Amino acid sequence: MMMCDMLIVIDPRHPDQNSLAELTCALECMGATIVEIDTARHVIEAVVPASHVADLHHLGGVSYVRPVFSYHCPPKKAA
Repeated sequence: MMMCDMLIVIDPRHPDQNSLAELTCALECMGATIVEIDTARHVIEAVVPASHVADLHHLGGVSYVRPVFSYHCPPKKAA
């Protein structure tokens, strides 16, 4: 599966007024792994499945999405 490390900038003045916590939960529901949340700058760094990158722009409050790098993550093998 292709994964993308993303920086997601949140606009705190967006009419939807989604909080960082709400957007973090939405990202996790998409299968993302949260790397860091910078509350002072309203930025979330997350590893997101590449198939969901286009969906990030549609989350209320997201003002900018920047892919940092992409990579292939092989499926985990059962133990």
